[in-house]
Amino acid sequence: HVADRCHERIGRLGGERNPVRLDRAVRILDGNHLWATPKRLRVTRGRTAGPLPGLVLAVLDPDRMLITDIIPCEDGHTQERALLDPVMPLVQPAQVWVGDRNVCTAEFRSRIDQRGASFVIRRHGNTTLEGDGEWTAEVRTDTGRASERPMWVCVGGEPVLQVRCVRVRLDQPTEDGDRELEILTNVPGDQ
Repeated sequence: HVADRCHERIGRLGGERNPVRLDRAVRILDGNHLWATPKRLRVTRGRTAGPLPGLVLAVLDPDRMLITDIIPCEDGHTQERALLDPVMPLVQPAQVWVGDRNVCTAEFRSRIDQRGASFVIRRHGNTTLEGDGEWTAEVRTDTGRASERPMWVCVGGEPVLQVRCVRVRLDQPTEDGDRELEILTNVPGDQ
């Protein structure tokens, strides 16, 4: 509701942005721990081992540059994957959902696909894939080299969802030191 009101005001002020994709709405899903506050319980003040603040999943509409939805959790030890069920009612047909490896589960990707939406999600190391073809020739990009290959996401040794796996070999490592990323998507290769 608040995001819709803000979008209306942004439009009146001429602050509209060009859409990321002309054919589909994009949603970016990311999690973050809430910051600690100086107004902590008296018994925890002055201690570095205070209570861990909660976690929140946020949905960003990059066309409006507004957070449209949040899924909060008071337990700071919760993983982002545990909060994916409340995201599903937000997924609409013809949207593209973008996420990092923390939301890379076979069930989440399959449910997005079943709702007629697309995903572009970085592969988590525990995602089992089975090749369904050869890697394409690497193409030079601004930040490295990329190639792709059709793959099947497997659960319990069984293929459950066909995807494109885009492998990116980076010139410079990420903050975590990764020099190679794999991105799983069901967006057709010609888009």
